[in-house]
Parts: sequence; C-alpha cells; structure tokens
Amino acid sequence: MPAHSGAVMGSLQQSLWAGEGSSFQRRPKLCTTRERPDLVRLATVRACKAASIGGGLVAGGPPPSIPISIGGGDDATGFKDFSLKDADPEMHGLIGKEKQRQSRCLELIASENFTSRAVMEAVGSCLTNKYSEGLPGKRYYGGNEYIDQIESLCQRRALEAFRLDEEKWGVNVQPLSGSPANFEVYTALLKPHDRIMGLDLPHGGHLSHGFMTPKRRVSGTSIYFESMPYQLDEQTGYVDYDMLEKTANLFRPKLIIAGASAYPRDFDYPRMRKIADSIGAFLMMDMAHISGLVAAGVV
Repeated sequence: MPAHSGAVMGSLQQSLWAGEGSSFQRRPKLCTTRERPDLVRLATVRACKAASIGGGLVAGGPPPSIPISIGGGDDATGFKDFSLKDADPEMHGLIGKEKQRQSRCLELIASENFTSRAVMEAVGSCLTNKYSEGLPGKRYYGGNEYIDQIESLCQRRALEAFRLDEEKWGVNVQPLSGSPANFEVYTALLKPHDRIMGLDLPHGGHLSHGFMTPKRRVSGTSIYFESMPYQLDEQTGYVDYDMLEKTANLFRPKLIIAGASAYPRDFDYPRMRKIADSIGAFLMMDMAHISGLVAAGVV
C-alpha cells in the first residue's frame, strides 16, 4: 500500500489508497517528516472488503470517512472494552449512590425531573464519539452524514412543537443549555459592550441576563456587555413596567430581555414590545422555563 505522509503541528497529512481485497497489516506505522513512527499508529485495522479508498487528510478540507472494521475483544494490542464497573469501580459506585439518592429523595427542583429511558439511551449513545462542528451539510469533519440527519430531524421537530413555519423560522438545536443559548443570541445581535437590560437576579432573573455587585461583574454577560437590571415592584411582586420604561429611556439598551428564572408570573409582552420599539431595541423572550407550556398552548 503506497503512502506519502507529512506532519504539521497538531495534525496529520496523509493520503491513503487501498485496492480491492487489500488490507492494512497489523500495527503498521505511518512515518512523519520527522521520522517519528511512534506518533501515529493504526493497530488491528483491516480495510473492508472491496474497499477502494482515495483521500487526503490535508489542511483546508474535511478528511474522508474511511470504512474499516476494527478487531474487538482481547487482541494483540491488549485492548479490552471494560464495563464502567470493571474499569472504574469508584466512579461506578458514586453514580450508583446518586441513583439511589434520586430514587429515595423528594426533589423540589422542578427542572430536575426524571429523564426517560429513551432520552438516556440517546444521550449515552455512540454519538458521543463524533466531532460535528458546523451545521448540516457544512461540517468541518467528514463522516457526519447521519449526524446531519439527526440534527435536521431535531430542527423539524422543534419547529413542529411550537407550530412555526419553516419558511419563516429557523432553529438552532446545538446549545447544551439555556445559558449558552442566550449567549448565542447576544453575539448574533450585539457587538461587544452593547447594552442589555434583564430582570435583576435577586428579583427572579437569570444569571445569564447579566448581574453585577458593587465590587465585581459576576455574570459573563456583564463582562462582555454592559448590563442594567430592571426590578419588581416589591409591594405587588410584579415587574415595575413604569420604572423599566424610565430606566430604558435613560440607559438606551440595544436588547431588552423578557424572561426569568424564579418569577412565577407571565410578562406583559405588549408593554415590553412598546418600550423596546420606542428606543429601537431588540426584545428577546427567554422562555426556557416555560417552553413546555408554550408548546402545549397553555401560555
């Protein structure tokens, strides 16, 4: 099997070819330009039958996905696929204790409900092995044909759940939680140090909407942007919209956030829309905590 190789910092440039019926030998070594065969090894790898592989792992383009079969079990490499219990008894024991705690205790944090078996199977699947930076059809790595299908399926289902027209709406299902999702919106709409207004954290707001103390900027939002909180009327427990309007006229934010973490009431969206429009600001709704109610049409 002819091979030409070269090494760059942190990456391998390697062109491969395998004709029909050919196979990789056990533990071959791909030499780099510095003659360090120990840097890169292919161990117990056999090309699939009738494989015809032609590709290059080169800078500036995604590498090809090469179909191969890998020997399993205890082979000459000494590799064994242990269970967590056998590989790391200490970690296995701690996870078991947490499982017992969850089953024996009454959890009063609503968002920590039990995850279904189906979800556990999905998040604990072989998908964890795959790099998938980018968007469907626009990845930086090869071998993402099924990842693309999965992400596109999630996007379609999200739009259907909220009854949104895919011709008018887009959806990004990649953020792992609410805080990075919020920051994604900020960086899409704002420039560094643009001004943001969100509900004050001690009044039920979310940390990702910005929070500062007299001595330091606690939230990353308040580090990369300039944040000013609006607050509740402590006599009524409702957002003080009159004060919000006055503060917005003085502070002139580029973005106003409707949404909270520990505020058990709905927002006056028409009033907030009017305030935002009056100063030329974006109005963002962070509905992470009520998204299920929105999808169900309750609110």
